[in-house]
Amino acid sequence: MLSKYASEIIKILVHQDDKFITNAQIAKMLNVSERSVSSYMNEVAQYCEERNYHLIRKRGKGICLRLGVHKEELEQEFPEKNLCIETREYRISYIIRTLIESKEPYTAALFADELFVSKATIRTDIEKANQSLEADHIKIYQTTGRGIEIKVEDKIPEINVTSVLPANSAHLIDENQYDLVITTISKLKISHSYVAYTTPIVSQQDVYRIQKKCHQMKETKKNHNQEYTISSLIKKEFILVEKEVMSKEEILKKGCDLLYKNDYVKQGFYEDVLKREEISASVLGGGVALPHGMANLVIKPAVVIMKCAQRTEWQDGCVDIVFLLALNFEDIQSTRAFFSSFYEMTMEKNTTFLIRKAETEEEIMDVIMNSMNETEE
Repeated sequence: MLSKYASEIIKILVHQDDKFITNAQIAKMLNVSERSVSSYMNEVAQYCEERNYHLIRKRGKGICLRLGVHKEELEQEFPEKNLCIETREYRISYIIRTLIESKEPYTAALFADELFVSKATIRTDIEKANQSLEADHIKIYQTTGRGIEIKVEDKIPEINVTSVLPANSAHLIDENQYDLVITTISKLKISHSYVAYTTPIVSQQDVYRIQKKCHQMKETKKNHNQEYTISSLIKKEFILVEKEVMSKEEILKKGCDLLYKNDYVKQGFYEDVLKREEISASVLGGGVALPHGMANLVIKPAVVIMKCAQRTEWQDGCVDIVFLLALNFEDIQSTRAFFSSFYEMTMEKNTTFLIRKAETEEEIMDVIMNSMNETEE
């Protein structure tokens, strides 16, 4: 009966595809000395001679086992899956793991040196690796002048990667800026409602996990957006019919104070609205202005509607109808959709005409509700 190491040596030779290998290479693969390999090789030679296996030894090249007609027999007796050292299966695993962990592309020559095989064998290993990775949409590329690198192809088209951050920047992630965070570090603490964990190679199971998190996020945002329609944000107590003439700053201060006193915005909202007005005036034209503040200063979304006593100078025009917006939607798409619908409603000439004609808060409320019913239908 063969000893453990003699059996391992034969396994190596059987799965070398009739290629030569040196004692030094075998010694490193088995983590034993070259002297031990030479000793076990005598046992291997005797085993092969008894069974008429063609074992070849050449000075400077090493040892090779020509399988010939015994190929199937030997491969069954010494299956590759039971090989505990660097078989093709091991090499493929080693190549994939190294490319994932490496920050720079590798070369076939470097892999050949590390795994004690030829560059041609490495290229064959990469072809086999790509066959196993195909289902996961991952591919190993061999590029002249750049070496070998692994790339995860686009598996989830609906995801648009906007930023790639190191782990030590996790505390900088703003929930209002990113809809979803994907990380390979399962224990990383991230203050975000939607975090999906994935392995470095992004397996099919990882894809399902990310897609599930995307679905949860979309459903939540859908419900959120349905809850905060334009009509739901307009309340009678936030409609003001002014009798006195006021400046632009006084109008904005009164609207922001109303929101602040009712716990809809945080302190500093008024200052932020003024700052935004300095950067870009909110005049839409037709005597209508649409000022707004930062979402992180909003506690609950709301709209203040102000009908001015007369037209007031507003940087790039004159205004007598002001819609002060306090919005904190979870994603930019929802905010843009709201602005689009609101802009359509406010720029409707009949709507602004009826607001100017209205004399009470109730009448303005009716005008807005009727206009929104027509828009949302």
